[in-house]
Amino acid sequence: MEKNLLKFEGRFKVGDHLRAFDFEPREGHGPCYIEGHVVSFRDTDEGGSNYKAIVLKIVKDVFKGEAEPGRVGRLVYVPTEIADHDYDGRIVLLTPKGNPVKTRHFECCIKAFHTSLFLVQELQELLKYSDDPLFMDAVLQEIPKAVAIQNRLKQLTDILEQQQEPKEHINV
Repeated sequence: MEKNLLKFEGRFKVGDHLRAFDFEPREGHGPCYIEGHVVSFRDTDEGGSNYKAIVLKIVKDVFKGEAEPGRVGRLVYVPTEIADHDYDGRIVLLTPKGNPVKTRHFECCIKAFHTSLFLVQELQELLKYSDDPLFMDAVLQEIPKAVAIQNRLKQLTDILEQQQEPKEHINV
């Protein structure tokens, strides 16, 4: 019987350098995330609920777009799945190993993917505030195009992630 993995379970390994967002990026709100190296994986009841977690040693902590030094160096638990508001790109591998050109392509794809998430949300939000049928029709025609771009960026990111070369173990 095949085991069903959680959204981000089994995608990373010890030593990988990750960025984990606190919540989905939105325009007007600076990003909130941590970056760190994977130390281990564990089941935990941190915060009062049981969940599978990625244990990260924080090397960068950003709150509302500003670096915060307070948690740098600490170990934190990043859930491998969030039941009610998880999304693709909540946890991303930052450094494809080896080729610096692939690294830059990967970083650009990740940034573009997050921008596309925002674009789709904003187009959907526009529909809530308009009563002009022509405007609404124009917006409705653009949403599938934006979703198609979002899906293609996700595919490109996945391809670049799969093309990574193995790296040496990082001691954290």
